Formats: sequence, C-alpha cells, structure tokens
Amino acid sequence: ISQIKPAQLVDDLAGVFRQLSSTTKDCVVVLPSHSAPSIILEVPDISPEDRKGFVQIQAEQRLPLPLNEIHLATHEFQIGNQDHALVVGLRRDTVSKIKEAVIANGFQVASITVDIAGVVDHAVDGNDSLADCCQLIQGQSSLTLITHAEGGPTGLRHFHLNNGWMDAATLERELRITLGQFPQSSRRQLTTLRTAKLPGASSEQRVPVSEHRSLAGLNVVDGTETSDLFARIASSFFLSGTSPLEFLPSRTSRFGQIYGQFNSRRNLWVGSMSVVALTAIAFLYQIFRLDDLQTDWNGMKDSVAVVETVGGKISEFRPWHGSSVPRLTTARAITRAFPETGEIWLKQLNIRDISKEMNIKDASKVMATGSSRDQNSLLATLDKLRITSGISNLELKSQQGTDPIFFSFEFDWNPAGISTPAQ
Repeated sequence: ISQIKPAQLVDDLAGVFRQLSSTTKDCVVVLPSHSAPSIILEVPDISPEDRKGFVQIQAEQRLPLPLNEIHLATHEFQIGNQDHALVVGLRRDTVSKIKEAVIANGFQVASITVDIAGVVDHAVDGNDSLADCCQLIQGQSSLTLITHAEGGPTGLRHFHLNNGWMDAATLERELRITLGQFPQSSRRQLTTLRTAKLPGASSEQRVPVSEHRSLAGLNVVDGTETSDLFARIASSFFLSGTSPLEFLPSRTSRFGQIYGQFNSRRNLWVGSMSVVALTAIAFLYQIFRLDDLQTDWNGMKDSVAVVETVGGKISEFRPWHGSSVPRLTTARAITRAFPETGEIWLKQLNIRDISKEMNIKDASKVMATGSSRDQNSLLATLDKLRITSGISNLELKSQQGTDPIFFSFEFDWNPAGISTPAQ
C-alpha cells in the first residue's frame, strides 16, 4: 500500500465498494499481516500504566520501524499464569492513506486491522479450538504461520510465496525450522496443523497441506473457511466495539469536541484571570512594602543625619580617619612576607601618614621592630618585603644579638603600586 499512489488507491477501492449491496457506510479495513511487523512479549506483573511503557520500550527496541512512524496495536492475553502481549506496528502513512481513500468513496472507516486479528483472541467463539496447534493462513503473496497455546498465540512468522505457490518439501523444512526455535516442552504441545485462505488467494494459488496427513510431525486437520476468519474480525468489532488489533486512532465525539473547545476557552479565561490577579497582588505587596520602608526611614532619618554630621567633622579634624583601610592593607603585605612557622615576631608596628608629603593618596612610612631566631630567616623576610608590590626604600635600621636577633626596619608604603593578587 505504501507504494500505491493515493489516486490509484481511491480508484481501486471504488471498484470494491461498487460491488457492495449493503447500504451501510461504515467499513472494517483488513490488511495483510505481513505488512505490519510484530512481536510477542512476556509481560511482567506490573501496573497497567507501567505495562504501556514496557510495551513501548520493547517495541522501540525490537520493531524495525521508529515509533514515531507507526501506530501500535496491542492484544494482551494470558498463557497459564504468565501475561503476554502481541504487539503489531502499522505505518502511519498507510493508515492515513487508507482513511482518505475510503472517505473519498463516500464511506467511513470504522476499524483498521490485520488478517490475524480474527484468530489471536481465543475468547472469540471458534478460536478455542486453536489451542496447541499451528495455523497456516494463505494470502495472495504470503503465508502466515501462527503457533497457538491455551490462551493465545506464541509465535508468528511470514513466508513469501512465489506466484502463490510453495511446495510441500519447502513448507515442511520451514515448519521444522520454526518449531525448532521453541522450547522442547512447548514443542511437544503443538500437535495439529490447520489452514485458512484469505480473499484474493485464488484456487490456483495453493499450498499443498491438505494432501498430507501430517507435516513436520503435525497432524493436518480440515482448514478454516475464509468467511469464518473475517466473520470473527467483524463480530469482534461490531459486537464489542473494539478489535483485538486496532490501528485506527480513537475519534473524539462531537460532544467531546464541543466540550474540549469550551474547556479550552474556560482554561484560557481562568489562566488569564490568574495572571491578572497575581500581578495585582504583586503590585499591592510592593506598595505596602514601600510604605513600611518609608515609615521606617521617617523614624530614623534624624539619627542618620546626626551620625553623618559627626562623621564629617571627624574626617575634617582627624586625618587618620577615612573610608579606606590603608593600615590593614599594609599589615597584610607585611604578614605575607613573614614565615608561617614563627621564626620572626613583630613587637611594634608604626604607620605614619605621608600622603601629603608624597602627594600620593594613603601613602605611609612604616617602622617595625621585632626579633628573629636566626639570621637567615631575617634576611629571607627582608628579601620578600623588597619584592612586595607597594613597598619601596626598605632599610634595616638596627640589628643586635644572636639568639634572638633584635632588629628594626622601615620602608615607604605606596598602596597605588599594589597589583591585584590572584585569587
């Protein structure tokens, strides 16, 4: 079907619909199962919601088509105490093309399924006899082999027919290959071989099964008429309202469409009103918050004015006062040059502001006195101070004793020459 042009498919279906004498406009479309890849899964004992996810994951991993390109149909059944699922995938473009072609001929698609849908549900009357048998369903160009157990199908395989024909030797070989893939216990339960023929398979197109009493160790029994297969598909849909393998997406009723439109408009209105209400609440909160802050400021602004006045007078009459922290910066530069293990100790640190003399903001003259355990530690510290950014004119003023060594030094501190340390 994927290779047929839409216009040609419309014309082909027109010839089929002209032969119908029924006045009904609803139809069930049955496609050959070889056009829809399938898998049979053992489903663990999980919740229905988790089952759906499990089936989708398995289908994505094992089916040859991407999930976004196919419709999945799932038939769940139980064999013994184990849950199983038959999962079949049909291309989305195939479903769309069939719907458009049927509607173009004045009919409505009630269901789209595949030919094996008539035999996979063992709860349908007539299918209970399929337990523990192999079933061959012959179409125009393919042969479908289904193995059944008590409760549902256990295996599914398709064979291509050359000119609608397959000789007995080839068929028996393929049967033995297929049955050999089953566990020995399951293989022993399969005892009979049944046949069925689909519409379009003419009498000249034959598979030599009925001529034999047994094939591949299976007893051959009378075949199923074509009408029986399609009657089961039709009865399953029109009596229960569903098909075991349904590919037609569910349609929303007219009432559902009207309710959906009303519900969408209602949700839009509710959402809009919610946004307006939240915006109004935010503005009201901001207004009340600003009013509270203004009240707090009115209560403290007189005290703030007094503090600012005192701070201004301190800055005017006390040159050591300022908003910067030059003394802490100087102490930091000195301590970074000192060893961390306690070889050198400072007893006194004097920092004198010489910014006016040097015409450099926050420039200082630093004088330090202290003690060192040994000469090497003292010299190493002085070397580190000389290469420290912002220190210049370092001079060792005095040095007395040996253990400990008492010393004093001074240097000029220019914070403008400090480079930003790496963090």
